Amino acid sequence: MILVTQGHENSISIEVFLKSFLLLSPPEQKNILFFVFKESLEKTLNLLKLNYTFSNKSVLIGQSLLKCSFLEKVAVPESSVALIEAIKFINNEKDILLTLPTSKDQLYFERKLVKGHTEFLRSYFKKENLSMVFSANNENILLISDHIPLSQVSKFIKSNVIIEKVSDSIVHFKQYFGPITEVFISGLNPHAGENGLLGEEEQEIQTAIANLKDIFPHIKFEGPIPGDGIHLKKTKKEAHQLYVYMYHDQGLSPFKQKHGLVGLHMTFGLPFLRMSVDHGTGFDIYGKRKANPIGCYHLLKKSLNIQNKLL
Repeated sequence: MILVTQGHENSISIEVFLKSFLLLSPPEQKNILFFVFKESLEKTLNLLKLNYTFSNKSVLIGQSLLKCSFLEKVAVPESSVALIEAIKFINNEKDILLTLPTSKDQLYFERKLVKGHTEFLRSYFKKENLSMVFSANNENILLISDHIPLSQVSKFIKSNVIIEKVSDSIVHFKQYFGPITEVFISGLNPHAGENGLLGEEEQEIQTAIANLKDIFPHIKFEGPIPGDGIHLKKTKKEAHQLYVYMYHDQGLSPFKQKHGLVGLHMTFGLPFLRMSVDHGTGFDIYGKRKANPIGCYHLLKKSLNIQNKLL
């Protein structure tokens, strides 16, 4: 089953989901379960001027039946409730969790505010080194550090962290998408440290690469490569590459410039696959029926393809 959480109720999240869902075929629609507050769903249906009829566990939109888990109000934001209930529902590794965008003030774990979906999942599953991964048009990137202040990145870059996150990514790409054959790993400092002249963090990266070569002898590893040029690395057309960046903006700036809305945001290292769209809440266009659903449609189609592979 593909489980979808509603995201922020006053964002474009429900809008792009509904627009995307209605583009799917009826057999595809049967594989989706939407975790949503009925009032928030009804509000968006009315904004989009869609004809609908509610039943106990679904809503009929025109001729399309959307299966729903309608949620009850509690003392935490709707995004948190939807996420918790969807995680409770997951019962095997063949289920896929899709989280629609929310803002960073909406997710709470055990009454404490967390920075985003990835941080929530790290707390819930007690696994600190879950990997934040992005993919679009056969370009795959891994962020070694993600939602931490830039001042803390150098302290976070340790060989064991790099090894764990790269290893998880290699294993899960093979499981869900296809095998990785080449891994390009960036440095942290300008010019990848210039052999210690501009910093010594690259020593941790070099140690990680040496270990990864032993763990995955059939995969080509190259690095540390200066961060301003790693995304230009290309070899054989049929190769499948993973680009590893040391911090958030180092990797996402070129990725988003190239791919825009059509990208997958994934969390690896969980007992199931979690994915999201590669865009935000769009508060500025909420309620204006202007939200572009292409990213969410790509997410749903890719999820359906992966589920067929897993079944």
